[in-house]
Amino acid sequence: MNSMTMAGAETALGNVGAGGMAAIFLTVLILGIKGKGKKRLAAVPAVVVGIFAGVEFDRAGDPWNTISQSLRAMIGEVSSTGDMGAMGPGFAALFLLALFFYMKLSPAIGAILGLLMASAWAAAPQSIWRVPLKLVGTVLGIVGG
Repeated sequence: MNSMTMAGAETALGNVGAGGMAAIFLTVLILGIKGKGKKRLAAVPAVVVGIFAGVEFDRAGDPWNTISQSLRAMIGEVSSTGDMGAMGPGFAALFLLALFFYMKLSPAIGAILGLLMASAWAAAPQSIWRVPLKLVGTVLGIVGG
């Protein structure tokens, strides 16, 4: 067996690749939010798909990680020291979690929230937020490569 065959055999779906997984998640988000097909994403599943998409965008590299890097930069800017005092990436992660639990979410807002949550977790790598980030990354690696 060559290395390409082995790489595909190591994942549950064959060798889909990080770029392929990113494209799939983006397609599911767009079509699932629009809801014009057979299935429509509800708010909470949209958050989950958004998180998975955000993590996969990072794993896929260019051009996909442009999205996650931009979101991470925005989170860093919003959570920096300002008129309201010091607010780090941990603040952003907790704030987004509070929005998830207490805000009435539409599928579109849920997807955006999920993408932002994945970026906030990645912006605070030396914290407890690395646990869900690593868990999602591991699941994605097992499933699609």
